[in-house]
Amino acid sequence: LLTSSLAPGLAWGAELPQPLTLQHAISLAASAEHPSLQQLQATTNQARIALEQIESRQGASVDLTGRLRWKRLQQQGDATLDDHLLTLSARKPLYDFGYSALESQIASAWIGQRQSEQQQQIESRKLLILENFFAVLLTDLQRTLDDETMTIAYLRFKKKEDKAPTGLYSELDLLQAESIFQDPRAQQKLSEMEQRLTRIRLAEVLNHTESIPSALTAPTTTPAEIVSRLAPVEEVQQSARADNRQLQHLQQQIEIARKEVKKEQRGDHPELDAVVEWRENSRVTSTKDRWRASLQFEWPLFDGGANQQRVALARESLTQAQSALEAEQRRVSE
Repeated sequence: LLTSSLAPGLAWGAELPQPLTLQHAISLAASAEHPSLQQLQATTNQARIALEQIESRQGASVDLTGRLRWKRLQQQGDATLDDHLLTLSARKPLYDFGYSALESQIASAWIGQRQSEQQQQIESRKLLILENFFAVLLTDLQRTLDDETMTIAYLRFKKKEDKAPTGLYSELDLLQAESIFQDPRAQQKLSEMEQRLTRIRLAEVLNHTESIPSALTAPTTTPAEIVSRLAPVEEVQQSARADNRQLQHLQQQIEIARKEVKKEQRGDHPELDAVVEWRENSRVTSTKDRWRASLQFEWPLFDGGANQQRVALARESLTQAQSALEAEQRRVSE
């Protein structure tokens, strides 16, 4: 196996395996401890909570209301009358003509959307790990090249310096040779610094900032072997259109946008609720009733056009999602 490593004395922590292989590095892409994945997990949890809130609104609710009140009766002088009230009420939504069902479908779709984003983030992290892993290998190769260049320049300078006492080279010749030697020496220092930086970036991507990798094992697969495994471009395009996570993500957005349009079209939806009340009043009246059971029907008739505006906004969001999908399909095919 080909290995790439820092010069002695420049190695860091040992939490990552030494040498680090590409396979192990890619396996860390799904680490749940990475901040980007933690953020997406938080948004997924929020989507689940939103669904639970929608479902809870369809359950029964029970409220207890109390009132302490005293009245002064003018017709009886300074006499006061207790008018206390205790009310226990229960309400259960019965039917809202499919509005809550659409809300639940949208909330469930958002959960799937967030989970899809998590998978897409993992795939993106794999590509980022690949990029940074090979960046380290390239800087190590560049460092090797710069070391050889500096060595050659130094030997040429040293040869002229050793022969200077013979008069073969003048002081100006030595200054020129030293100047030529200093350029690759400076380049070598830059390469050494780039070795450090690329490893720091790789450690950051791997979420191992306290364990910066020293030695890496280069993959043995050659570019020619990779090319030989590629299918015809038409098959690759078809596979990309079918399996690309970004396209799947945008298709999910379109489905959510369509449901949002349907939901807003039912924005002024009627509602049918069942209500049961128990009342205890300290004041005795001829019309006093302790129990009530009723069906309540509510149908908004006019809202000044607010619902039409919400429908228009939802339709624009659908158009935007469809356009984004078409643009991404063209990009993927290209």
